[in-house]
Amino acid sequence: MIALNPERWREVSPLLDHALSLPQDEREGWLESLRADNPELADLLVELLAHHRAADEQGFLESPPAPASPDAGLSGQTVGPYTLISPLGQGGMGSVWLAERSDGRFERRVAIKLLHLSLASGGAAERFKREGAIVGSLRHPHIAELIDAGVTVAGQPFLAPRQATSCAEMIQRACARAGFVPRVVARASDFQVLLSLVAAGAGVTLVPGLAARRLPQGVRLVPPADPVTRRVFTVSRRGGDRKPAVRVVLDALSEAATPEPESRRAG
Repeated sequence: MIALNPERWREVSPLLDHALSLPQDEREGWLESLRADNPELADLLVELLAHHRAADEQGFLESPPAPASPDAGLSGQTVGPYTLISPLGQGGMGSVWLAERSDGRFERRVAIKLLHLSLASGGAAERFKREGAIVGSLRHPHIAELIDAGVTVAGQPFLAPRQATSCAEMIQRACARAGFVPRVVARASDFQVLLSLVAAGAGVTLVPGLAARRLPQGVRLVPPADPVTRRVFTVSRRGGDRKPAVRVVLDALSEAATPEPESRRAG
């Protein structure tokens, strides 16, 4: 894995983009001319291009993900020094669990990402390993820090990032700043369920703007006086946004994140 500090990446990033935009024969000539001026930089670009080519040969992001197979019955099981509490989500490559440190050394909650056992060998396992190496090298306030990684006794690779701030935690902090503690009568991870509870008269709730695109009949959206905000990023491999499949996903996410007029939200 290539280690690049931010300054070095800012230097090499535009050159990598340019190299990827060139046909293979032109790219080799361009690299040779660059090598005459800066051999170290040319060698670095060659290594980065090799990683890019290897990912292409593996068909990364070109084929649909393997069908999700829920990791049933994992709640309460031990993964390294952590105990799994409840599932947070799952996708084609794996599942994410809320977990807490349980070896008695100190208390901490994390989000354990488990690779599906059906993918625990071959290219998917190698990509999962590279993901851990990349995330472990990142230091940014908007990226969950990787705390631990390893393999379970069943041979299932896992990553343990610091638990990200959930919407529930953000709501509790906002209420505390306003000087009160909310009385919680129901909890749900699906915002549409929360809106349905509001429509049924169970109480009020706070939901992200994107979750309020379609309000149930009789539910009114009231912006808070002190808005709670967060930023969500999409991240793709350098040059990946030029692939049709990735472009479709990014365009769909951008469209989904575009706020709708208030008049279209009312049920």
